[in-house]
Order: sequence, then C-alpha cells, then structure tokens
Amino acid sequence: MSESHFTTLFISISAGLSLFFLGINHLATQRRHAIIRLLGAALAVLPGAAVLGLIERWDCLPAFAAIVGAALLVHSLWGCSLWTRGAVRLIHLTHQPWLRSALLVVAGPCLALAGILQFERREDQMADAVMEEMMLIHGVAGNVQVRDAVAITDRGRHIPLGEPIEVRSPETVQAAEKRYLESTRYIDNVILRGFGDDRSNCHGWVFTAGRYLLSGQDVLKILEDNCYQEVSDPRPNDLAVYFNPDYGVTHTAIVRYVSPDQPVLVEGKWGNLGIYLHPVDSCPYGANFKFYRTRRPHHLLTIVEHKPSADGTSSPSPAAASSQPDGDPPPASGNMSAN
Repeated sequence: MSESHFTTLFISISAGLSLFFLGINHLATQRRHAIIRLLGAALAVLPGAAVLGLIERWDCLPAFAAIVGAALLVHSLWGCSLWTRGAVRLIHLTHQPWLRSALLVVAGPCLALAGILQFERREDQMADAVMEEMMLIHGVAGNVQVRDAVAITDRGRHIPLGEPIEVRSPETVQAAEKRYLESTRYIDNVILRGFGDDRSNCHGWVFTAGRYLLSGQDVLKILEDNCYQEVSDPRPNDLAVYFNPDYGVTHTAIVRYVSPDQPVLVEGKWGNLGIYLHPVDSCPYGANFKFYRTRRPHHLLTIVEHKPSADGTSSPSPAAASSQPDGDPPPASGNMSAN
C-alpha cells in the first residue's frame, strides 16, 4: 500500500471526526452566546487534529483544515438569508439550525466511512496487482520432480525434491524482484541477504541449503519426523512457519534475532526471489505463523543421490545437504513453484 493511500485515510478519518463534533456543538450551543459557540467549535476541531498528532502526521494538517474550513463555510452560507432567498422550499429548510447541525452529524461519520471504504478498495486493488506480479515472478516454465535424488527425514520418510524446467538468468530474476518490491510496502522493512534464483524456494532454502525446490505440503511431515515442537518463545535458529487457511503451509523462514519489546527478525527466501531479513509479520505471506524448535544442530534433510553404477543400475549415495553460505543453517518456501 502506497503512502498516498494512508494519507487519504488519515485525512478522511480526522476531518470526519471533527465534523461530527462540530455538528454536536452547533446542536448544543445554537441558543448560546456567540463566544460560547466559537469556543465549542474550537474544541470540536481538536479531536481530529489530535488524531493526526498521535500518529505524527502533521503533514496532513493543511488538507484537514481545508476540508473542515470548507464544511464550515458551507454551513455558514446555508444560514445566510441571501443564500437561501428565492430557493425552493426543500432548499429553504436548510435555514433551520437543527437541520444544518444534523447534516454535519451525518456528514462526519459518512466522510470517515467513505475514507475507510476507499482505503479498502485501493488495498484490494494493490493486493490484486501484487498477486499478479507474484504469479509472474513464480510462474516460470514450471518444475519437475528430481529423479536422481530424494530427501529423507530422520524417520526415513522420503520427501520428493523439485527442480525448475528452465532457470532464468540472474538479471531477469532481479528485474522482476525490483518491480515487485517497488509495488509493495515491504521495501523499507527488509534487508537483502542474497539474490534470488529459480533453483530453490523458501522451503528448499531451509531444508536443502537452497539446492532444490520443496513443496509446502511436505513441511509438516518434516517437522513431525525431525522432532520439531511448536513454541511461543522464539529463539535464534527456530523456524517460523506461515500458514494460509486455503493453502496450508505457504512459507518457512529461520529466526535470526529476538530482542525484548522488538519484533522478531527472521530470514527466508521469498519464493524464487532473494533471501531477506525482515520482521516476522512484515512479508508477503501474512501474519499467521507459528514458531517451531528442534534439538537437531541444523534443519537440513539427508539427500540421497542415485548414481548409476557400472551395470547400468542406480545405487544410492547418501549426502547431507551442504551448509549454507556463511555457515548459517538453511531456510525454505511454499509449494515447489512458489515461496
């Protein structure tokens, strides 16, 4: 969501709040002295201005003042006999103070509601645009199951590995990555730790050191077989697993930093894109996540490669996935063509 969308929302809510209280003030003080009405109007404007102050958006004050000032001007003109003279009976009714004040009471919440609806509409449009970009990013030529290797959990369960049919050039991936980040609000909340490529997704980065693609459907099997337990007090090297009610596991990342009163920082590969360090609740996969911990020294699966022998048959050659660059334990992502 762009900054302009939030600005429109803040202005609409603050101005609508002030107009609501202005209407209440006019209803309550219409028979009082002019000074009392003026003081009441000043107090009625304060709640809207206070909202902007609390969120430190003083840059919205000019637009806020313009909206409230225009509303008061219209309110005053409606009360002027020169304005209403010769108008039809329906328009002449606006000369009644109670009606004008009632209109302000109604207009304030309506303006705030309109701002919220507009914000949600633009947010939906932005989400659709981001989804299209994500489909473009992940919608490469597809992937196939690896035939000469398989991953094995600690309990001996086989986990299929995937690989892309076609690997795009680093320049193509980075260009798509740049377009995606510039269209989202995440660009200011992430630190790039490694460039993207099509050879692995987030789950493959965690469990195979970035060598293969893994399906999000297999993540819970890995957690079960490798003795992961859900925890509420994350520590560095725990896993953050993201869920979607429709698609199940959508993303896997590794906890890197935990500080009191600060958001948990995790590191993970965003689909075919780069490897990012970011707050756990600030990423394209939402904020529905759980933390998992294991006593294992790393998160890697055992990779068994089937090498052809002299007689033409294949023989298994077990090999643990190599450790990540810089010695960090590995991270992963959604289904084999996403996350």
